[in-house]
Amino acid sequence: MKEKTIKIATDYGILKIGDTELDVSVLDNGDRVVTHSAVFRALGREPIGNARIDQIPAFMDTKNLQSSISSDLQCLIKRVPCYQ
Repeated sequence: MKEKTIKIATDYGILKIGDTELDVSVLDNGDRVVTHSAVFRALGREPIGNARIDQIPAFMDTKNLQSSISSDLQCLIKRVPCYQ
């Protein structure tokens, strides 16, 4: 069984898109992430808990979006299980 490790954010920043600012981080393995709460705020929504669909971020797992999420996009978008 593969042991899960907690990834560490080594750098933090703000990604500005138009008038919206998103909290972003770079993890110790080089992955760049946007926090799900930042995406919810950018969409004008309150952050919610866990996603209902495995490996799909909570902001993308609503039923009305499912037909728009291709398998190619699913391969590119993945949840970061846990980081500090």
